[in-house]
Amino acid sequence: MMGNTAVNNNNVNKNVNIAPAASTPSPAAGSASSSSSASGGSHSGSVLDAAALAAKPDGTPAMPMLAAMGFETTNLEAMKLPTGMSGGAQLYKEFLERIDLYEDTRNFPAVKGPSYLSTHLRFGTVSIRKLAREAWQRMQAGSRGAEVWLSELIWRDFYHQILHHHPRVVSHCFKRLTQIELSLGDSLHHLGQVSAQMQETAGVFA
Repeated sequence: MMGNTAVNNNNVNKNVNIAPAASTPSPAAGSASSSSSASGGSHSGSVLDAAALAAKPDGTPAMPMLAAMGFETTNLEAMKLPTGMSGGAQLYKEFLERIDLYEDTRNFPAVKGPSYLSTHLRFGTVSIRKLAREAWQRMQAGSRGAEVWLSELIWRDFYHQILHHHPRVVSHCFKRLTQIELSLGDSLHHLGQVSAQMQETAGVFA
């Protein structure tokens, strides 16, 4: 028997044909199989034989649920935010129609100015390289809105790297105190001590 498993990933269906685990091929089938093996075999599209799939290692833990990884239920449906790769593509297409006005409209909550792609960038359902390439090309064509949006994408990625390489910024300032700042602090402390001594001295002669 031949079994079909449909994998749905954002409207993309991939059929995986599961071949019999063991059978006794006819002589004709055997010769055909031998010739296919000799030539390295061939598979069209996403059709694979079960023998070509790696077996699941023993002791492999099950895929954890989102709640087990710290994710919580959100109100994305109430916010009418399209999800998944298809949702990201939809928002991206809509934003391209108003990207030239981004600089003038992004700071007004009542205006549909932003791209609304932040969540999709966070979870990788849109490609940052694709967005940056599109913004760069439009900037080269003279779009000020695309230029500002590209700078926002760059700043976002910059601070993502800062957070990765310097996790202390979660609870501390990124900029450490320099030697000049430390010296200034010592000087102010010393000045405070001198001021207190002068006040004591003034009190003695009062």
